[in-house]
Amino acid sequence: MLFVAEKPVGRSELARIVGATPRAVESALADLAVAYEGTGLRLQRSGDEWQIVTAPQLSQRTRGNTFPPHALHGGRSSTRTVT
Repeated sequence: MLFVAEKPVGRSELARIVGATPRAVESALADLAVAYEGTGLRLQRSGDEWQIVTAPQLSQRTRGNTFPPHALHGGRSSTRTVT
């Protein structure tokens, strides 16, 4: 859910979407934050909202590498790799 969300998602909303308690979601988010340590991603919290972001140490590499939205959407028969 967080990976495809267009904006930060609140803990209560996550709980509702996945059918879990807010406490279970909080625990899962903590586990996810640990799992992302040392990777190019991190779990960022602002108040009660969460989102997956690029790790700060990679921001120089990813800056300027943007694509128009239509370039990232393909039909069922197309597969695109963005590197």
